[in-house]
Amino acid sequence: MMGFQRLFLSQSSLMTRAGGGSLATATAHLLGRRTFARSAVVDVPPECEAPERPVTLILAEDAGVYKNSWHPTMEQALPQQNGIPYSNFHLSATAQTFDDALREMKKDVGSVMDAVLVTRGPFASWMAQFYLEDLPLKGLVMVDPMQLDDQNGVNQFQLHYEKLGLTSSQQYKLYQDYSEHWDHWTLQLEPGAVPMMILYTTDRPAFKRCAENTALRHRVGDDEDEDSLPIVKLPATKSNHEKEVIKTIVSWVTQRVL
Repeated sequence: MMGFQRLFLSQSSLMTRAGGGSLATATAHLLGRRTFARSAVVDVPPECEAPERPVTLILAEDAGVYKNSWHPTMEQALPQQNGIPYSNFHLSATAQTFDDALREMKKDVGSVMDAVLVTRGPFASWMAQFYLEDLPLKGLVMVDPMQLDDQNGVNQFQLHYEKLGLTSSQQYKLYQDYSEHWDHWTLQLEPGAVPMMILYTTDRPAFKRCAENTALRHRVGDDEDEDSLPIVKLPATKSNHEKEVIKTIVSWVTQRVL
């Protein structure tokens, strides 16, 4: 299977697609994939033995935070073995502000119907919560989230990026822009907006605490039942977690989203 492709459609192309014109039909398929704005969806192939699920999973990862991306494995395994169409979102190099980044996420992810968004990393997870204030998702899975309007979350985010040598990265600069305008970016997402699950990938207590704080923020009322918003620790003995996370997400989508 060929590698992932991002498509940059002109404004007129997007308008034509929305109106169902011939250009939309012409651009709707590329090498066996249907396209939505800037991202490409890998469809479930006819030979897949699993029933096709009526959702599309979109992966958004913080660049440089993890040694390996989940994208190559998910691109193959989700459509071919689990009956779930798949796409991948990442920020363009032109995103200079938090506003730019959120606008890109809204444009790309928002063009996919019935999307389940998987955000791997604290910055993508924080963006996704603002995304949900304006646009719908079928479900949201946040991996290693940190609350960037909470001092504990901010401290952990800064320490983590310093440890990884990523303080000159695009994401850190976008975080700095966000922090300089935090009064403009007050998160007002209501609890229980969509089905959610939280994963964390390290044994460090700070990551568990950040996961728990994020879950408490989004559980409805005084509901402390983890079944309503599960928190899952991925095994520390696995360096990349692909098989475990795919199994966990597919099970959650089947039981809680569909």
